[in-house]
Amino acid sequence: MDGGKARGSVVLSEVLVRPIQSHERARWDTLMRRHHHLGFNRTAGRALRQVAEYRGRWVALLHGQGRVLAQQAVEPGSHEIPALRTLLEPLDIQERVITADALHTQRETA
Repeated sequence: MDGGKARGSVVLSEVLVRPIQSHERARWDTLMRRHHHLGFNRTAGRALRQVAEYRGRWVALLHGQGRVLAQQAVEPGSHEIPALRTLLEPLDIQERVITADALHTQRETA
């Protein structure tokens, strides 16, 4: 590639990701049910529904939901890696998905 813009590529600065508005929920739910690879049915509890728009056209649906199980301040002079390990230690996280910053991709943390 010559470093130029590839044919058919999209400049991401023109993509807008935003929460849906209340009047858009039925459309969002219908599209998600129709196109989700697992057959989206409904969410359990509160969920964030978003849409990605390119020049006013919906190009992607986003869905997120999660819970904060624990949080703590990082002690002065320390850093996040050992703090996360300490935070997770007492929690039952077997068979669970835990999300954290990329810096936590450490063998000792896993």
